[in-house]
Amino acid sequence: MPDEKNSRKYKFVVKMSVPEYQKLIEDFLKNENKPYSEHHIREKLFDTHINEGMPSSAEELLILLRIKAALKSVIKEQKVAGSLIEDPITREQVMYYSTSGHYAGPDG
Repeated sequence: MPDEKNSRKYKFVVKMSVPEYQKLIEDFLKNENKPYSEHHIREKLFDTHINEGMPSSAEELLILLRIKAALKSVIKEQKVAGSLIEDPITREQVMYYSTSGHYAGPDG
């Protein structure tokens, strides 16, 4: 069962608007020197562990949709760049996001 602090944070994340997600994502990536996948952005920035293939609630689906919309928007505005990188484990192409121009891969 999630503790009260995490529960409050989760409720806050659910209530955020797409522009609020955009600002947080952009600020986070500006301070990082390596690219991050959407999955890692969700975990590191929003402390949410959501199964993207099957969200367990309407709130999780809303968070996923807003993060995706925010990422599309910051790419469109050219504040963040996206690059397809092969995941070393699954061998699938995964979009990684960065503001530093560093696209060597998820491990640097």
